[in-house]
Amino acid sequence: SWSAASERTGRWVQRLAGLGEENFYDAGRTDSRMASFNARRAGGILRGLERDICRRRELHGQLLSLLQDCPQVLARRDEDSGDAGAFLLFQSPAGRAREWVGEAAREGITFRLSWPAYQEPATGGSGSCAWLAEHLVILELHPELRTKELEQIAACVRRLAAQE
Repeated sequence: SWSAASERTGRWVQRLAGLGEENFYDAGRTDSRMASFNARRAGGILRGLERDICRRRELHGQLLSLLQDCPQVLARRDEDSGDAGAFLLFQSPAGRAREWVGEAAREGITFRLSWPAYQEPATGGSGSCAWLAEHLVILELHPELRTKELEQIAACVRRLAAQE
């Protein structure tokens, strides 16, 4: 309601000032009101955020423990960093990141190319984005992951790392 009142006042001031009928308020208007379903969903996500961060940090530590001697793991978490532990980053020294993504997918594991590499065409890339696309892979850690899934991920990473 305050937004609508502000907009009406702005239109009135604009007309009084003789700035014409073209209304800059129309061009910039945004409505931040969410549908009730979206608001309930967003509220639920925010209420569970701290729990999910704790779970991700726990999973992050477990997976790092399973892969402690694997040099392809790049994202190592410092306990005091404030990191949410939402992902792990892996490097393919041989530039086989796209193959890692494909081979992991066949095992039911979702690796992603490092951003912004996944937005670029597969061929013709250059510079650092091309290097990212060839060498880095991200694994997002979902709070619902189970121990058996972590073990499957670790086994897959070890297999892929052995092929480097």
